[in-house]
Amino acid sequence: MTQTIKVGLVAAPGVSKNIATHIQDDLSKELAQHISQDVEWKIEIVADPLTGSAENVTEIFQTISDYQKTNEWQYTIGLTDLPLFKNNKVIAIDVNRDNGASLISVPAYGWRPVKKRIKSSIIGVVEEVNKYQPNKHNAEQSADENRAQQQTEDKDQSQSSEECLTHQFPLSNLEAHTDYLEDTNSKHRRYFVSSKAKGMIRLLSGMTFANNPLNMVSSISNVLAVAFTTGASAIIFTTLWNLSYLYTEWRLFLMMIVSILGMMLWIIIAHNLWEPIRHSKDKRITKLYNFTTVSTLTIALIFYYILLFAFFLLASLVVLPPGYLGSSMQLGGPATASTYLNLAWFASSISTVAAAIGAGLNNAELILESTYGYRQKQRYKQIKQQERQREKEEEDAEERGNS
Repeated sequence: MTQTIKVGLVAAPGVSKNIATHIQDDLSKELAQHISQDVEWKIEIVADPLTGSAENVTEIFQTISDYQKTNEWQYTIGLTDLPLFKNNKVIAIDVNRDNGASLISVPAYGWRPVKKRIKSSIIGVVEEVNKYQPNKHNAEQSADENRAQQQTEDKDQSQSSEECLTHQFPLSNLEAHTDYLEDTNSKHRRYFVSSKAKGMIRLLSGMTFANNPLNMVSSISNVLAVAFTTGASAIIFTTLWNLSYLYTEWRLFLMMIVSILGMMLWIIIAHNLWEPIRHSKDKRITKLYNFTTVSTLTIALIFYYILLFAFFLLASLVVLPPGYLGSSMQLGGPATASTYLNLAWFASSISTVAAAIGAGLNNAELILESTYGYRQKQRYKQIKQQERQREKEEEDAEERGNS
């Protein structure tokens, strides 16, 4: 009978859970290919809010260790969308050498694509854990043998597992260190990006990716419709034509920046997206949340502006013939491509300001879900609800036992 090896993935809700689900089938096949084909690899996925809400590693490791014991998993890997640090350096992978429970910080991998790299990292983690499990369970070794083995553990790193993990971080160098953590009472093998600057760039881009800026674009479709309607009614008037012709590219660029920043400020204030730093337990984490909120909104609004610009350019080409537009503006000939581009550019900026003032979001909840701070609050609420549910079940069980 073929032995079954169970690998548990404890993922935070959202992006981490989606990645785990996406790689589930391929992961079984590749584990068989890289580790052993003599066993059946079974991948089990659990979504747990604590994996994405606890702001210290100890709580997360306790959670995934509990899942490991309860489900009798041979390997347990947590996938969190939270940033992890050590001495201001970004931790990507953390392996508990005593029980094999491991943690992968998805944002540390940076922007897309991450699914293939996460899958390869899980294979590398399994190989890494395989090196430590025999030391953990071999009770027949003498104390001297154990001590000698302990001294060589840091040097005796499998080249295949470390290469597998470090190759998932192109353009960056991963450093591996073994640290003893009092909170977990065990040794941890930690992989972190050696360069603080590159680590932060990867982390910020990864956190922005986790916020999924494209979701925000669908939420502001109502604003896009109002902006286009406002601008479309204005492009038939000569005032807009003349101003767009008189304004230099620098002025038009400045108007674009101001309109995008104005829209961003309105969304942040109207939906309370800014996390107050003064009352924060961890100011660095809160600053990261706020920065990624701004970066996510910036990407979403750039997509919005490009779409609006394309609509206005198409509308002006259809509605305004080159000859008529050129004669009306006294250009001495038909309107050129730059005339139409400047007209669409100017109309996009003006209508963005008008839409920001007069329109509401199509799906405000989607905007909120695309920010770390809001997701954290929702996960805390979910955890409290689960705790109250457990307490109620324990009280009911106790009452039934007494009766």
